[in-house]
Amino acid sequence: MRYPYSLFIKFLISRKADVNKTLTSLCLPPIDAEERAAHDTPAAPLPRSVEKFFQSQHNIVTAKDGFLDWAEVHGIDELWSVQPEFEDDSDPQSRRDILAACELFADPNKRTSLAVLLLKGFSDEAVSEVFESKFDHKVSAKTLEVARRYFFNFTRLTRADWQHLLDGIPNDQKAMLHLGLEPHTKEFVQYSVGKLPSLSFDDIMHDIMVSSYYKFKACLNQPLADQRAMQWAKTSMAAGLNKIKFGKGDDVNFEEEMQLRFEFTEPTFPTLEDLSKSSQ
Repeated sequence: MRYPYSLFIKFLISRKADVNKTLTSLCLPPIDAEERAAHDTPAAPLPRSVEKFFQSQHNIVTAKDGFLDWAEVHGIDELWSVQPEFEDDSDPQSRRDILAACELFADPNKRTSLAVLLLKGFSDEAVSEVFESKFDHKVSAKTLEVARRYFFNFTRLTRADWQHLLDGIPNDQKAMLHLGLEPHTKEFVQYSVGKLPSLSFDDIMHDIMVSSYYKFKACLNQPLADQRAMQWAKTSMAAGLNKIKFGKGDDVNFEEEMQLRFEFTEPTFPTLEDLSKSSQ
């Protein structure tokens, strides 16, 4: 199986960490022996420093020469660069950005929110705005670059890969990820992760009108759903009337418009009795 965080798994193996204990602590599914082997780095040839580390019973890198070069070959150099053994060798700002990406991934709420935004193709600026609004957390472009590389790499994931991942995470995270995998609009996703999108009154009325119309059409094909169909028709027509009456384009502030000008005028539909009377 492939995971969006496959490089992170590879790093954990190279760090001689307890992979499944770490994944479980992050509310992520454990991996089996076959998956572990698929994520492991080749046994040879190894630089002397790396070979010494793997042969040692300890978890500390004592010989650093060539170690980060080896890690770079396997795509895990940035995660290794922020380990305590290499703290003095890394750029302070780069270190902060990498650690910030790790912290985003470690928080299930921020992790799923970021995954949804990235799946929907939000720009770095848009992601940063959402995170600042929802979490009071500024996210740099470098942090997002690291996050995409190590924790949110969705390229080449198959339907089976996604299903395996979804089956192994808690229901609240699963529901959130579905927002990114299903054909929702960016505005709906932005609202769902906790930041109100900038939509005009006209946009809202148009959305209600169209959505209600298609629900009306769906109800027509269901037995004994005449009342529900009529309610959706009423909602669609009311939204259309208000769109015509109050729609002003994209510059209208929706919240202000709702407070000051919104009138919901429910259309009156003739009953069968009314139609019977009018025909006499």
